Amino acid sequence: MAGNPTSVSKDISSHTKGGSEGSTGTVVCFGEMLIDFVPTVSGVSLDEAPAFEKAPGGAPANVAVAIARLGGSSAFMGKVGEDEFGRMLANILKQNNVNNLGMRFDHNARTALAFVTLRADGEREFLFFRNPSADMLLQESELDVDLIKQASIFHYGSISLIEEPCRSAHLAAMKIAKASGGILSYDPNLRLPLWSSPEFARKEILSIWDQADVIKISEEEITFLTGGDDPYDDNVVLKKLFWPNLKLLIVTEGSQGCRYYTQVMSKKRFSFHLSKINVHLPFIIVESASFTKFGQHRAGNNMVFLQFGISCLKPHSMVVFLPFLLCRNSKAELLVLKQNLWTLPVQAMLLWVDFSIAWPLT
Repeated sequence: MAGNPTSVSKDISSHTKGGSEGSTGTVVCFGEMLIDFVPTVSGVSLDEAPAFEKAPGGAPANVAVAIARLGGSSAFMGKVGEDEFGRMLANILKQNNVNNLGMRFDHNARTALAFVTLRADGEREFLFFRNPSADMLLQESELDVDLIKQASIFHYGSISLIEEPCRSAHLAAMKIAKASGGILSYDPNLRLPLWSSPEFARKEILSIWDQADVIKISEEEITFLTGGDDPYDDNVVLKKLFWPNLKLLIVTEGSQGCRYYTQVMSKKRFSFHLSKINVHLPFIIVESASFTKFGQHRAGNNMVFLQFGISCLKPHSMVVFLPFLLCRNSKAELLVLKQNLWTLPVQAMLLWVDFSIAWPLT
């Protein structure tokens, strides 16, 4: 990482404190929040784009906003620059009822920027400005430990594993959440251009794999993490990606919906039964005006994974309600920011899968 400046952070009350504080069942989302710049027209490369519009980005922040808009309790934890974009992002979280007390602001590094497009040939292009950006400089000492301990679910990605000191902060936060009884939720959200090499990306993404309770992964990520194996082969998924500690593995399948794998582990036998369920539901076309009430979601080829709402039924068991809002833009356009709300320009395809899964906690 070039030029690691001294990290100076502070909380600014004027643009923090969104959402509920100390509420039960909070999903704490840890990681990056940034500004995406997307072309004003679809299907072009970055160099062909006539102009760009700014949009709030960052997968963990996306999930936090979506959960809040769906009626859940969420919080975001990460670092942005003490600049106009950083303050804008903090205010957007606040406006969307996301608890942003875990945000930190850095004077010596800017809020991360990303230019993103989905070309007509279906290939994505990314151009990142973060060498370093503020999100990479979050330190363990800056973690809001009390907020992490409140998390019923602690959700994170892999981008925060790329550089120190954020990597150490990420690992420490996971440890605190786990020790406090939180469920660890992991969406790798592979962005190869950010990593120094594919080998390093694979190593780091898998380094925390066996600590998660819930993992959401795409078919593309299965192929990458398994070294080119068939993502549709159940044996590949179960042998290479379903670790004994894992309770739920969701595989998104684009417009086909998703499938998930679960286990019921016997403490006495140290064996487990694996089950696979395919969810293939028809998509519903909704106009963008109606879509905004469902919250903010990443579009294009990426599927958005949401989870919230934990209910304890008895001391040794728990039911986790996992609503998944999987959406993609019918014109393969990315989200744009309009009047401080995330919207899809024309229409979206919406798939709602709502089910519950129970597993023993002992």
